[in-house]
Amino acid sequence: MTLMMRKANRGRLGSYLAGVAALVYGTAVGGRRVDVSVPLLVSSEDGPVCEVQRVPLRVVYGLPEWAYPRGGVCVGDTFLTGPQPSKPVLRHEARHVLQWRRHGLTMAPRYWAAGSNPHTNRFEVEADLADGGYVEDCM
Repeated sequence: MTLMMRKANRGRLGSYLAGVAALVYGTAVGGRRVDVSVPLLVSSEDGPVCEVQRVPLRVVYGLPEWAYPRGGVCVGDTFLTGPQPSKPVLRHEARHVLQWRRHGLTMAPRYWAAGSNPHTNRFEVEADLADGGYVEDCM
């Protein structure tokens, strides 16, 4: 088991509960649900050796713009958004799922404390700014 995976297991219950709440909210405001499994390349605890890990992600799309911030929001293992997301955005959101698993319910206040600028928010940087579509913001 990789170091990232081991750390990611700590907050699984909190991540699951937050994801269920997001799923209920998203479907209540008219979203459509699709479950995907996103392949991510993650480093192992032994160093530079990498392996592919498939991260389950619930996507609730088709939401009205008032129902989510920015281009979407990941809560637990659920991504709430308007348009159907691209593969790079799914990779970005799958990295947020791993962050939620690592931090559990403390992810929300940690993310908020990291600030609203994606270029300085450590969670957005770790999730890959380019995959999240944030690189265009600075051009």
